[in-house]
Amino acid sequence: MEYYDRHFTPMHVQDFVRAVFVKKKKIRLMVSGFTALPLPVLEKWKNITGHTLLERYGMSESSMALTLARFCGDPAARVQVRTVSENSQKEGCANTVHAKGDERDTTVTPRFEEKDGELLVRRPSVFRE
Repeated sequence: MEYYDRHFTPMHVQDFVRAVFVKKKKIRLMVSGFTALPLPVLEKWKNITGHTLLERYGMSESSMALTLARFCGDPAARVQVRTVSENSQKEGCANTVHAKGDERDTTVTPRFEEKDGELLVRRPSVFRE
């Protein structure tokens, strides 16, 4: 984007770049991963290309566990996820499950829709510990 800002200042050049991305569909998938994408970068990329970057979570630890749409999104194939918090009551269960799901379905525990929790990911490619 810095190169774009320095060299692609004429409007006709910006229109050409956008046309390549949008009208000619030369690029189908644009991905950002490994860390949260700052909102100004996301917005600038969309302004330049006409596309929203697809954010991925867990690339190094689990070989891409979630597909994001700005916030946590749907689990990828063969991925199971849960959001949990420590159980304050000792009922034989260490965690309270806020939500759980896989690529087919997600279930949210009533009253835990807006609660923060730890994300747990299970998949054949996830590190053991």
